Amino acid sequence: MANVWFCFDGPEPAYGGAHYQVSVIQCIEELDLSESQLLSGLLPPRQNSSDAWRTGAIAGYKHVVVELRPDEAAAVGWMPGYYLLPLSPRQVMKRLDSR
Repeated sequence: MANVWFCFDGPEPAYGGAHYQVSVIQCIEELDLSESQLLSGLLPPRQNSSDAWRTGAIAGYKHVVVELRPDEAAAVGWMPGYYLLPLSPRQVMKRLDSR
């Protein structure tokens, strides 16, 4: 299962656990995940912002990142790592919670 993270702007984009765990195929079909959205390899991506993470947390979640571990990525022939979805956290919740 792929981890779906909601992220803040700022140097600490996420904390805690993933918001959803869904199959890679479901991420592709329901969340518009594509291979071209790779952000980084297996190290979590970091935002280039001087704002403290608390500022990002106050502003709320802004981005959605899907984490594909090596076994999950191999199932679809992609690189393992973190992928930035073209959807807002609200759009992801609407799509996944309506199933």
